[in-house]
Amino acid sequence: MWRLTEIGLTSEKLEKINGEEVLDIEVTANRPDWMSILGVAYEIAAIQGDKVKEPQIKELAKSKKTLEIKLKNNFQAIERWSAIIISGIAIKPSPEWLQKRILSVGLRPINNVVDITNFVMFEMGMPMHAFDYDEIKGHEMTVMLSQGGEEFTSVDELSYKLPKDAIIIKDKERIIDLAGIKGGLNSGIKANTKNILLHSTINNPALIRRTSIALGLRSDASAIYERGPDKGGTVKAIKRAANLILEIAGGEVASDLIDLKQKEFKPYSLDLNLKKLKEVLGIEIKKDKVVKIFSSLNLNPKAKGEKITCIIPTKRSDLKIEEDLIEEVARIYGYNNFPLTLPEGKVKEEKIAYFKDNKIEKRLREIMIASGYSETMNYSLISEKIIKDSLSDPEKHIKIKNPVSLDYQYLRSSLIPSLILAAKLNTDKAVKLFEIDKVFPEEKYKVSAIGKGVEFREFKGAIDLVLERLGIENYKIIFEVEEPIFHPAKSGTIKVKESNIGYFGEINPQVRENFAVKEILWAFELDLEALKNSSKIKTFVPVSSYPPQIEDLTFVFPPKTKIGEVIESIRKTSDLIRNVELKDIYQDAFTFRITYQSNKKTLNDAEIASLREKILEEIKKKYAGSVK
Repeated sequence: MWRLTEIGLTSEKLEKINGEEVLDIEVTANRPDWMSILGVAYEIAAIQGDKVKEPQIKELAKSKKTLEIKLKNNFQAIERWSAIIISGIAIKPSPEWLQKRILSVGLRPINNVVDITNFVMFEMGMPMHAFDYDEIKGHEMTVMLSQGGEEFTSVDELSYKLPKDAIIIKDKERIIDLAGIKGGLNSGIKANTKNILLHSTINNPALIRRTSIALGLRSDASAIYERGPDKGGTVKAIKRAANLILEIAGGEVASDLIDLKQKEFKPYSLDLNLKKLKEVLGIEIKKDKVVKIFSSLNLNPKAKGEKITCIIPTKRSDLKIEEDLIEEVARIYGYNNFPLTLPEGKVKEEKIAYFKDNKIEKRLREIMIASGYSETMNYSLISEKIIKDSLSDPEKHIKIKNPVSLDYQYLRSSLIPSLILAAKLNTDKAVKLFEIDKVFPEEKYKVSAIGKGVEFREFKGAIDLVLERLGIENYKIIFEVEEPIFHPAKSGTIKVKESNIGYFGEINPQVRENFAVKEILWAFELDLEALKNSSKIKTFVPVSSYPPQIEDLTFVFPPKTKIGEVIESIRKTSDLIRNVELKDIYQDAFTFRITYQSNKKTLNDAEIASLREKILEEIKKKYAGSVK
């Protein structure tokens, strides 16, 4: 048992059932081939240097009597569908040897046909199901996805209300199978069954997992399907089960062997470079030893120079890249055989880009909470619908190969869509939310915020506070944004020199309509790394003993005027202008709050008027703006 554990086959316990020793093994998610007696036997043979004696599977006799069946498949739900009809069988109790085998795996013997399907599932790791052919209405079977809410009664007489997107098989009138999980009572094998349709399928693992969780229904078949059975093994399993049925239950083959698939599932080649093997493992393993290990795993290796080419059988879906082969060598060679060594090399001192700076994250969190925002935590995975509703392109997002649900299919490239959903679900009149997390594909950390039912000046205050507290100076606001999620005329880009720090503005009305949000939404998204790089250490400047003078000036500008440059120009008009803020936007009118202050005296009205005239002259001359 310890040797099995050493190669990854963790043994839970060894017990005697009906006089036979039964080994209980924990199967990892990446090894569906271990969900079978033969799969485990191959692993034991590999470490023992033995050969596996596989069951002899005879070719099936050509059918003399033909029973018709029409199969309509949905290849998005079932990738491969193999089936055969057997007629004239006799349903009776299984022979003693078969009953003992069924009991040893924790199941209850039912009848010869059902027990054979369960036996082959555990032997070969291929789930299968037998239907009463005469109960299939219209002798037609159609694969489809459930709409949600359909009633289904399983073979064990339990009723279920199906969730959306469960894989179902219907005959002409009703659902007869919850594919990959449970067969239907209405088409199950009964004492008087004479003709059966035997099938084995390769189902969409994400849909099986989702349905299984939604119903709280786990079966041995669903556990295998969630991991992914051998896509090349359905026909072999059908032949094995059909031979046993003909031998134990009698009857004859009454159809050709049907095999519906869109592509061939064949073994494929994968190369291992011995130099790469040494680099990764840190030790040299002789070529002959590596070839022997691959041979023991039935990978049919061929060595040529420094390269070994393996032929990967379809049952080993976990072997996809060169590193997978390296892991196999290390596993079978034995990690305990590796010499003890201390790590070598230089430790990198520079910070890796996709690791967040916890200091800046903590500071941002404090600033946002002080501004009255509540932190949210959302899933990094979103649906295609959310992407399209945000006016973005799914092609620019990373798609998950086997998503748990169609609602969690893509990695998000922005935090804002998730915040829009959160704001929508929050029924408060005024909602202010923020999130700090990673976006893809660059794996950059962002801080995003959204305001619902708040004024622009209140929302903009949070951005100003972030930039001020982080010591970001000389930034420009350019009222142009490439992101379609923002209103094209009421949004801007924040820049320091030529680097984009982030975006802010009103959410596009079309996006609000798509998300069914009536209230105006304001949002911003800032890049943590850009904030950190633009942040300056603040130096102490004595506070003036004289009071500041503050006034608001409203200007009208021609279209496409860069307001960030306007702010900079106003600041540079005089050293007595201490601060300039954009406080409000109404149509084409922009209101700036300007602070005047001297370190030497209190400024009088005449001096303020003189500074104001300089500002008006600068605005008129440089930007063709006028005071409102």
